[in-house]
Amino acid sequence: MTGSQVVIFGLLIKCPFNKAKHDCPLAPKRTITSLEGKFHYARMIDKKTIGQIIKIHTQCFENRCKGEC
Repeated sequence: MTGSQVVIFGLLIKCPFNKAKHDCPLAPKRTITSLEGKFHYARMIDKKTIGQIIKIHTQCFENRCKGEC
């Protein structure tokens, strides 16, 4: 598992701000109930999608952190 996949796996477990925004690309996948299922999803998505998700989450984190951090 790559470092990026580990990041995705962690984001699948929980939003860092406890409540995901309505447009979060991982929100629908957080309904996967088993850790094994989340692990499998994180390992199976392609590098381009991983990069897009990490970019979106980085921007979201920076924007939300301005008001909460």
